Amino acid sequence: AISFLHYEKDFNKQTNIGNYIYPAMEEGIVRNFYWVVPGKKKEFNKSGKTIRNIFRQIVRYEGNKGNILEDVNGVISAKCLGRNFIACSLDNLPILTKNALLDIDTDFLVTDSVLNAENTKNIGKRKSWILPRDLAETLKEKIQDPQITTIAYSVNGGWTPMEYRHLADELAYYLSPSEFKGRFEKNAKAARYFKLFNSTGKKRYYWQAAELNPAYRMADNNYGPLYLSLGKLTCAKNEFARILRADRENPACLLGLGSVALERKEFKEARRS
Repeated sequence: AISFLHYEKDFNKQTNIGNYIYPAMEEGIVRNFYWVVPGKKKEFNKSGKTIRNIFRQIVRYEGNKGNILEDVNGVISAKCLGRNFIACSLDNLPILTKNALLDIDTDFLVTDSVLNAENTKNIGKRKSWILPRDLAETLKEKIQDPQITTIAYSVNGGWTPMEYRHLADELAYYLSPSEFKGRFEKNAKAARYFKLFNSTGKKRYYWQAAELNPAYRMADNNYGPLYLSLGKLTCAKNEFARILRADRENPACLLGLGSVALERKEFKEARRS
């Protein structure tokens, strides 16, 4: 907690799954790394080439040559740092009984395939392919006694659309009902209000969501940043304007409109934004 407070404004200096797992494998703290990819067996098979390429990059980065990638019964594996890197679908994850560290990104629930993993894929069309309850029940069967479980909202950068942010709280609730019941109920209520705002455009729903959870005012509460990154300026402008009709001083959306104007070389408009 102290480390988080010290570095809360600099995500690059925070410890997270992306920057601790590799050193942990180097030091021998982690013996095997299981990457459970989204989707079922059919999607896993379609993603095989992409997964192998990712593993080859890992192996190549370490300067290792001659490592064999295996594809047996829907499981792809590689050796690196003397450790096992294993990719599989959820149903092919073996039962783990010893000292497992479990990390879950919420976008896993709304990304149906590795091939659709990029945050700019299927903008506005993502939906849950597995329910938090079902994921929790399967994980309890597969990972019988995790030492540590972390769940990331994965909203920053648009990986998890804001309307699905509450799935993290729902998953935490099903994994540990006594600990997360209150948090889940509050955030589920906020999510319902935000969904009503998205479907009706009514300002009161937006602010009811934001009052329950200020995260609903954050920069990724719309698809504008994703459209802007693709150069789809009209779509981006419409998204920023939609939020501003309810929250006229939202800084991220004002900045977004300014960025759209700059891209269009509308400099007077950019200054007004």
